[in-house]
Amino acid sequence: MNAARTLMQRAIRLNPEVEKLWLEYFKLELLYREKLMDRKKFLLSATIEMKQREKELEEQNEKNLDDETIIPLLQEEVRLQKV
Repeated sequence: MNAARTLMQRAIRLNPEVEKLWLEYFKLELLYREKLMDRKKFLLSATIEMKQREKELEEQNEKNLDDETIIPLLQEEVRLQKV
């Protein structure tokens, strides 16, 4: 993008009266801005999805930890009742 911008600016400096150069330069900048906004949207959505997945994994880990704690306690309780 930098090379294209520099080239367009140089062309405009040499030919400031050529309207077509100004219009194409403006389109170039608009396309670049649009691409940046699309990238930002994509990164934000990816970040949100990643955070949701992390939260799901944490909840699953907490549930698994609870299960690992409760099951041995129940087994111990059953063993004590048999005695």
